[in-house]
Amino acid sequence: MIRRLTHALIIGSLILILWHPISAAPIAGSDFSTAAFFDQNGGSYDIALSGTDDIDSTDNVTVTNWVFGGTGKFQNFDGNAQVSMPSDQVTKIDGNSMTQPAIGTLPAGMAYVSFSINIPAGTTVDLSSVTWPWRKATGSGNVRWLAFRTSLDANLTFSEIGLARPAVQSANIDLSGATYQGLTDTTVTFYWYAGGQGSGDIDFDTPVVHGTVSEAADNPPTVINSAVADLSPTLATLGGDVTDTGGANPDVIIYWGDNDAGTTAGNWDNSIDLGKQDGAFTSGISGLTPSTSYFFRCFASNSAGNDWADSTATFSTGAPPNPPTIVNNAATGIGFIEADLNGIVTATGGETPNVTLFYGDNDGGTNPGSWDNGVSLGAQSSAFTTDLFGLTHDTTYYFRAFAENSGGSSWASSTANFTTNAFSPPTVTNVAASNVTGAAAVIGGSVTFTGGDPPDVTIYWGDNDAGTTAGSWDNSVTLGEQSSDFSSIISGLSSLTTYYFRAFAQNAADSAWAGSTESFTTLEVSELIMTEFMAANDAGQSNNPNGWYPIANQVPGTSDDWIEIHNTSTSLLELDNWHLTDDATNLIKWTFPENTDIVAGGYLIVYASGNDTPDANGNLHTNFKLSAGGEYLALVRPGGGGVTSEFGIGAADYPSQDEDISYGLHPNTSEPVYFSSPTPGAANDPGGIARVGDTSFSPDRGYYQSAIDVTISSITPGATIYYTTDGTKPVDISGNPTGTATAYTGPVPITQTTPLRAAATKSGFAPTNIDSQTYILLDIDNANPNGTDTAGLNTQFLQQTQPAGWGNLTSGDYNMDTTVSQATAPATDHPTSTAQTMLLGLRDIPTISIAMNRDDFSGNNGIYTNSTNGSLEHECSAEFIPASVDTRSDWQINCGIKVQGGASRNPSSSPKHSMNFRFRTEYGAGRLREPLFPGSEVEEFNSITLRAGYNNSWIHRNADQRGRGSMIRDQWMRESMLDMGSPAAGHGFMVHVFVNGLYWGVHNLCERPEASHYAAYNGGDDSMLDARNGGSFVDGSSTAWNAISGVVSSGDWSKIQQVIDIDQYIDYQIINRYGGNADLKSGGNWRAAGGGPFPGGQPEQMAPWQLYSWDGERSLEGQNASNSPIDPMGVRGTLESNSDYRARFADRLQKHFFNGGALTPEATKARWMKFANNLDRSIIAESARWGDHRGTLYTRDNQWLAEQNRLCNVYFPVRSANVLSNYGSLFPGTDAPEFFVNGVSQNGGIIPDSGSLHLAASPGTIHYTTDGADPRLEGGSVNPTASSATSGVPISLASSSFVRARTLNGGVWSPISEAQFILAPIADASNIVISEIMYNPAGSSEDTEWVELMNISADTIDLTDLSFTGIDYTFPLGTTLAAGQRIVVVKNQIAFGVAYPTAGMNIAPGEFASTSLDNTGEQIALIDATGTDAQRFTYNDKSPWPTAPDGDGYSLVLIAPGTSPDHTIPANWRSSTLPGGSPSGTDATPFTGDPDLDNDGDGLSAFLEHALGSINGDAENSPESYMTVGSGSFDNGAGGNDEYLTMTFRRNLGADDVLFSVQVSPNLSAWTSLGTQYVSSVSNNDGTENVTYRSTTELGSVPREFIRLRVSERP
Repeated sequence: MIRRLTHALIIGSLILILWHPISAAPIAGSDFSTAAFFDQNGGSYDIALSGTDDIDSTDNVTVTNWVFGGTGKFQNFDGNAQVSMPSDQVTKIDGNSMTQPAIGTLPAGMAYVSFSINIPAGTTVDLSSVTWPWRKATGSGNVRWLAFRTSLDANLTFSEIGLARPAVQSANIDLSGATYQGLTDTTVTFYWYAGGQGSGDIDFDTPVVHGTVSEAADNPPTVINSAVADLSPTLATLGGDVTDTGGANPDVIIYWGDNDAGTTAGNWDNSIDLGKQDGAFTSGISGLTPSTSYFFRCFASNSAGNDWADSTATFSTGAPPNPPTIVNNAATGIGFIEADLNGIVTATGGETPNVTLFYGDNDGGTNPGSWDNGVSLGAQSSAFTTDLFGLTHDTTYYFRAFAENSGGSSWASSTANFTTNAFSPPTVTNVAASNVTGAAAVIGGSVTFTGGDPPDVTIYWGDNDAGTTAGSWDNSVTLGEQSSDFSSIISGLSSLTTYYFRAFAQNAADSAWAGSTESFTTLEVSELIMTEFMAANDAGQSNNPNGWYPIANQVPGTSDDWIEIHNTSTSLLELDNWHLTDDATNLIKWTFPENTDIVAGGYLIVYASGNDTPDANGNLHTNFKLSAGGEYLALVRPGGGGVTSEFGIGAADYPSQDEDISYGLHPNTSEPVYFSSPTPGAANDPGGIARVGDTSFSPDRGYYQSAIDVTISSITPGATIYYTTDGTKPVDISGNPTGTATAYTGPVPITQTTPLRAAATKSGFAPTNIDSQTYILLDIDNANPNGTDTAGLNTQFLQQTQPAGWGNLTSGDYNMDTTVSQATAPATDHPTSTAQTMLLGLRDIPTISIAMNRDDFSGNNGIYTNSTNGSLEHECSAEFIPASVDTRSDWQINCGIKVQGGASRNPSSSPKHSMNFRFRTEYGAGRLREPLFPGSEVEEFNSITLRAGYNNSWIHRNADQRGRGSMIRDQWMRESMLDMGSPAAGHGFMVHVFVNGLYWGVHNLCERPEASHYAAYNGGDDSMLDARNGGSFVDGSSTAWNAISGVVSSGDWSKIQQVIDIDQYIDYQIINRYGGNADLKSGGNWRAAGGGPFPGGQPEQMAPWQLYSWDGERSLEGQNASNSPIDPMGVRGTLESNSDYRARFADRLQKHFFNGGALTPEATKARWMKFANNLDRSIIAESARWGDHRGTLYTRDNQWLAEQNRLCNVYFPVRSANVLSNYGSLFPGTDAPEFFVNGVSQNGGIIPDSGSLHLAASPGTIHYTTDGADPRLEGGSVNPTASSATSGVPISLASSSFVRARTLNGGVWSPISEAQFILAPIADASNIVISEIMYNPAGSSEDTEWVELMNISADTIDLTDLSFTGIDYTFPLGTTLAAGQRIVVVKNQIAFGVAYPTAGMNIAPGEFASTSLDNTGEQIALIDATGTDAQRFTYNDKSPWPTAPDGDGYSLVLIAPGTSPDHTIPANWRSSTLPGGSPSGTDATPFTGDPDLDNDGDGLSAFLEHALGSINGDAENSPESYMTVGSGSFDNGAGGNDEYLTMTFRRNLGADDVLFSVQVSPNLSAWTSLGTQYVSSVSNNDGTENVTYRSTTELGSVPREFIRLRVSERP
């Protein structure tokens, strides 16, 4: 760090004085990196310095030259001195042969070197430490020593024996004592003494003096006490306020105890040293005695004097609570290796207790130490549960609950126990082949019973049926461990050939084959096929060996991806109305135009540009682009009539693509291969090679609590897999193993946190890409109070240091501070120790794992060791591991990584740097495609950023900023703009970062505003947009930006709104003023995007510019800040003279500062706590990693919580009012109208039946609209469509409406009040049901999905804001549904209109096109306008749910919806009577007539014939309607199968008016349905289904059993 500053600031000077007011930072230091700095002087080598070499002459502190005493001097360099040392060159202190002196002595005759700092009057220095690396200058056994003192010390304060080369030891001398503080008008000298055996020489490098330089105070400070807060029987928060600093921030101490010691510091029981403070301050205390009076008094001192608060404050703690009481509940969810333990806190005793569940395979009674394990559940006040995993099967376990509060503790009265299930053989079935083409198919099956141990599955296949003899099958596919559905793609098949396959499963108990062999026949091969495509076209710049680029007839200069189609026949073939698609669920995505044909044996090139318009040369262009990362691609017959050619067999993705390398069919084998010599428009190159099947890992990446073995596999027979465990690449670009790679021969043992990287190779094949899986091994749940665990997994993380082979960081270190990471003291507000709480916090937020060559990170050319090089980028793997409660999936991508930022790039400023992931095709996929940010519709990214946090962080130079460290501010600013209504403001969240398995702290993962970001949220072509990072452009040009001021100066409000997104611009101004952003600059710390080219003289045709908050860390500092933020566009002054702008500005203030707006005190605090709650435990790891960088340790409990408390209790409560008062005339004096419902203030929401709405404002006239229009027209006149209202008099609403109102008083308009009001009754759980679902329509397209709702009440209901989860749809304002009516929500209006006769149907407006219903089942919910569940359930495509709706074209129908059945019960659902379902209607067929008649004399009454779906009803005999009784073998729940009585009956699907009940009896008199269980239902495709039930009593266990079907009319 010092070397870099030396080179940058003053060549030739090696003593550095850094002026940083009130900042504990390097004050003075030497670096010995250039020999030219040394002048020989009498045989010694002297650093030539003088006072004129001072870096900053304004700080008043000067330095002296080095001084040599005794025989001490600096020796010239030698090559051995610098080995492993931080600097490039290292000096030596020439000592003498004296023996080592003791600390506290000062023997005469010692050899020394020294330098001094001179501190004048008026300047104060507080020293904190002196550091330096050193060792003895020999590798021999000679004993050599180094000692140290300052001129402020009478004797030596340091004396140690040196280590032998090449070991390095670091000295860190604490100078925080009173002796070294408040230094002014003095000189301080620093002495180093050396000696010992031999020459006594010591290798010596980079001594640095740390401290704070500030101006001396003019006057003593003034301090007062504040009222105690957060008072409980054992806790309190004390505080005060420095009301006058006296010119320099004073040091503050809070003295406290159970007696009043007045102003005598030594008589107080306790004290809290808070360091320097400049305003309000607080600190929590714990361990207080209940029912006790305490006293405290604040003290402040600076260089001019000190001050006590005028009086002592007092408070009393409350009475202690009673001990809690607790009971066990029976274990539930018992499986083979898992179970849920339960209990209830039956009485809290007045204070919520912390609960621990102890468990193990022995009963530990009431002795915690006798139990094998314990799970801490934290504070619990009622029922609680915890899930256990990793138990041993067929084992009895014991558990007992324990509760404790400050009043005492208690155990559950007895120990409970349970026994895990025993493993048994698996069962497996085949499923029909799918995606069958002329050359490929998808075969598979399902593990229907794992036996408790998921089996390994193999599918055997070939063109003959080999039954259950594995060796007789032609081929096999090994799929590894499976527990449900499985499938595999097989290719290279012959057309019009029958193939056979059969699944085989084996677990620890036994093995099993599928019950029978499945077969399929391949299709005839089409004469039109896709033969080649390119998905990473770099215009031949990366690869053009055969001159393939440019393509014949291509528009010059273009580089769109392309698809080649070949006519293999001997005649011309037409492509009219054929299709190309990259979406297996939408086979007609792009259609060939009329008159498209290919001559016999010819080729057609189609460009996949996304433009959907032929170019100037007549070439066809699709409406989609190709993904270099892999996706589906198919050629489809007209109307979606079948896939004739596809890449990505079976709707899978084709493999990842490389730049200027094409992919297609080998001309000899038709196997998909890569072509390094592309041939667009001609026969493919025979030199194409296949790529090895991608590697797969089992288990997957993530956190693990014990050592694991990882299996790596590839589906390519004969492939060799190479792997590494240190982050390096296992293979080079050609597939050759690297020097760090190991050939895979069996499962890889993972015994510590490891980045496992692998690739597969095979001769004649292209290698796979490199896959990465990071395994983080930490025993979190079973950690001891100091964080350690029995197996030692946690030690590497807790005690992390610089590993061997890693380069030295330019500043900072690799270490975790064990005073934090292994702290055993309880974490504030948590029942666990600090170390345990930190470990638990690792799963509270997601994890990003970076794997890369360590030299590329911290080597000579590493991004971290060259952090100021903004162009340096290296390749890495980035992985996302979700948090424990995260619904997102994990992912991995190969990409580029670079350091980014401003001042934080400089190592002297920050050891922790922000990084940016760049997704480029040279590394892998050109974009990250993941739903990364909750609440954002954008799921594709060119780049994302890991912001490290510098300003207001624990690593900042300035002590005040370190005290405000939070990691939250920057994202809080962006999140505020999101909440203010700017979708593109920048989503983000906090993550833990690991680099090659080393913990790197908490970072803010966020979007990076640039042209692609703007286009993703606002539309447009990102290549036609501009973007700025402060004063420099990152995309486009400056033309549009420079034109903004001219448009604004014109005063044309319409055009101004076309060049500036006005609402977003105003919100940007407001949030930066609210935050008091102290680091906003005209040339930096903001971003902008928009603009783009525009016709000459028409700048209003550009895309409107948006400003983005970026680097907002210097926000939320002082609640009274009144600074006006800099306007990056420089047009604010002109805009504020525009009346329409002023009106809009007032509207935005009204929106954000009132009625629950984004900047109300409640909202701002809630937004902060949204992040703080997630970080509460996670931030401890950041403290351990980086909190000690500046010498003083910053922690969660001491600083982070104090800053949180300041913001929540001091800043947010007053900041809104303070900011609003600063806007003056921009917020007019005319008050906005207020809404009242039934006389109570209510800003929007529901108006009850017979309720009233009125507006109130005084003085002035209220003007309002109900159609969304503004009552004020541009220019200021009254909108003629607006109505007038009298204050306090109800207004009439004909329907639910969006009401907008203003007050006009004396020509001055108020800000607008606007709110949506919904007229009751609203749709809710009492009146709305989901009556029918089409979740898997027939065919491959999902576009005809739909959901039907029904109003089951007697009143018309309002559906406004009724919304779904599971699909993305919300009913718009004013949508109503009449009594008994139905409404259909569709995925695609056009596709639905083609599939169904829509005349007379009640179809909801809009569609849920961006989402789909899961074909295998998912949770779906209907949320009413109040945010309450109207319905919530999870459907499924497997029994006991009806199975016919799963792809056969049937819908899922709620039986008798008018009775409001429980949606969660499968028996309340059926399949539709006919394919397609009955959207907006019903297919139910109620019974009519006499139910008891039996006209045909078959023994079945007319009602029974109706219930059982008799073909001819009661007209003639109906043998198909007789029930069948039998027996079957079923799982007995104990790991085996037994025989049970069964009944199968025919059911009329339309008979919703019938209740079916299968009952059993032992004696024909006592009948019950409780002894039966639903088994399955099979559609007869005629409106009926055959339903099977079974008894739950094993046949052999009873002498006799009877079974019957009872039908009755539904009430």
